[in-house]
Amino acid sequence: MKKNIKPEILVLGIDTGGTYTDGVLLEYNSHRIISTYKSLTTKRDFSIGIENVIKEIDLEDPGAIQMVSISTTLATNAIAEGKGKRVGLFLIGYDPEIIDSFNMGGRFATPHYFYINGGHNLHGQEQADLDLPGLL
Repeated sequence: MKKNIKPEILVLGIDTGGTYTDGVLLEYNSHRIISTYKSLTTKRDFSIGIENVIKEIDLEDPGAIQMVSISTTLATNAIAEGKGKRVGLFLIGYDPEIIDSFNMGGRFATPHYFYINGGHNLHGQEQADLDLPGLL
């Protein structure tokens, strides 16, 4: 009798930091790390460091990746330290009433924030189609 074996759900995480861009490929359910890679951050064009991570991380089957998370510590630090330029914040899938009820709008690093329909729930399931025209 064959066991019903559930295929691995892979997650790719990439963080662009001040010196390095780090990548990790892990199996979602077990949290088993499959592969990691560290590349120099290319401040003139973040995509170069990100592409280097993607090329070098062990991706036998890119189609098995169910979620990609990209963050940038570098940009977050620049905003928090007041070293960045003026920014706008796009809140995708956020409920304006919740933001207001917790007075979060006054805590953002910018007064320029906008609500955009779309987003996913914590299980990665789409909540609503992304409102691309709303970003224009």
